[in-house]
Amino acid sequence: MKCTHILCLITTLLAMLVFAPCRAADPGELKWSFKADSGEKSGIHSSPAVGPDGNIYFGSLSNYIYALDPDGNKKWRFNTKGAVVSAPTIGPEGTIYAGSNDNFVYALNPDGSKQWSYETMCKVWSSPAIGVDGTVYAGSMDGYLYAINPDGSPKWMFDLEGLHIQCSPVIGQDGTIYIGNDEHMLYAVNPDGTKKWSFKAIRNVFNAPAIGFDGTIYIGAGHLYALTPQGSVKWSFEPEKDYITSSPCIGMDGTVYVGSCLDCCLYAVDPLGNKKWRFKTKGKIDYSSPVVGHDGTIYFGSWDSYLYALGPEGNLKWRFKTGDNVSSSPAITEDGTIYVGSYDNRLYAIYTQSKGPAKSAWPMVQGNLRRLGRARQTDAPDLDVQAMGSSAPLTTSVAGQASVSLSLNSKNRANQVADWWIIAYSPVAGFHSLVLEPELDWQEQINCLTQAELIDFSSLPIPEPPLFIGKNYIFFALDDNADHELDLTWWDFVQVNVR
Repeated sequence: MKCTHILCLITTLLAMLVFAPCRAADPGELKWSFKADSGEKSGIHSSPAVGPDGNIYFGSLSNYIYALDPDGNKKWRFNTKGAVVSAPTIGPEGTIYAGSNDNFVYALNPDGSKQWSYETMCKVWSSPAIGVDGTVYAGSMDGYLYAINPDGSPKWMFDLEGLHIQCSPVIGQDGTIYIGNDEHMLYAVNPDGTKKWSFKAIRNVFNAPAIGFDGTIYIGAGHLYALTPQGSVKWSFEPEKDYITSSPCIGMDGTVYVGSCLDCCLYAVDPLGNKKWRFKTKGKIDYSSPVVGHDGTIYFGSWDSYLYALGPEGNLKWRFKTGDNVSSSPAITEDGTIYVGSYDNRLYAIYTQSKGPAKSAWPMVQGNLRRLGRARQTDAPDLDVQAMGSSAPLTTSVAGQASVSLSLNSKNRANQVADWWIIAYSPVAGFHSLVLEPELDWQEQINCLTQAELIDFSSLPIPEPPLFIGKNYIFFALDDNADHELDLTWWDFVQVNVR
């Protein structure tokens, strides 16, 4: 068992530690850059999408969609006859979908040839989202959400009751489509094109929402809002001096990261809507949505021309200077390369310490490297850790009062073999794990509890975990890859504060 790998995974959850460097190149060092063709307008506003083969796809304001190989070599380019503002989307079969200022949504084959194009009535700044049935959803500046069949034929149109629709749609686990307009409204649309509900924010909904594992919808529209799948407000967060415009993303511990416009700050907001920290840059953070790396590092761009890398506590790890504003949202791959575009007309590939995006519900804009724009359709087991009968953070002055219990609903994964982990962490004492040998007890190390089939149980008490003054975290995790390596496929935790 590789201890450094285990510590990296656990600290991603805790958002407290920094993973040790594991590559020859320094983090923040340029790997390569690619200069796009110039035109009447130049610059890369589009966020890159990355296919399973490692190829990178992005659009330029000079009317092209590009495909590069992982070494930065151009494979092909496609002329759309209009600026490509938003990120392309890569479908399950490798089809590349993108909108353009020539009013079309394009579907391109992996070799760059056109499969089909669908004409709307205005510019398309929206990234397409792809449903599980292959339906393509895209918003247009004409004020409509379009549903397009996989063969390019029309399915339906939904009137968003506004103009200049920039927001990219996202799709919930039940197939509901969420998209905003320039009249401060977020709409929830059923898969048949009928309205489910709408919510009015204090500002325009320009950028795509994010969706949590529990279906919570997060939008940046003046405030950062957390909405239930039924459209009611769970909480809202107001920045200190300004308004929020960028797309949120979600870390492994449920922290929501989002940028603000005029006060030029990136905010970290906890799952209850409280500010954890903010980091100030010298430029707006309006369209560049952050991405969370596997090690908890947060990457984002600013109009001050920098790509920033922050630690989970909001500390600056490094920054990389491009030649102009950064409105492109970064994408990070499993080899630790981060890709981001700049208005200097270049796409940059930069070394990092992060081995891919965090395994969270929504680590980047549009959800994943392919920019599919949909929540994971999952039959994931439900895990729950409770202290004193509650999942909420517990504060106690007596460590012995913090009795902890677990529950598991395996759903249709009953009898699947998995690695079981029960881990406690305190900044004071580090890591402890519950082990079976030589007896059921806590040990000051990280070990797998057991490798066993999934079964259903509720309110299962566990031995009193080691608790220390300050913040303590107790994790219950299962790995569907049963190899005694900590992969954190499914997990939950409870926080216990000891005074």
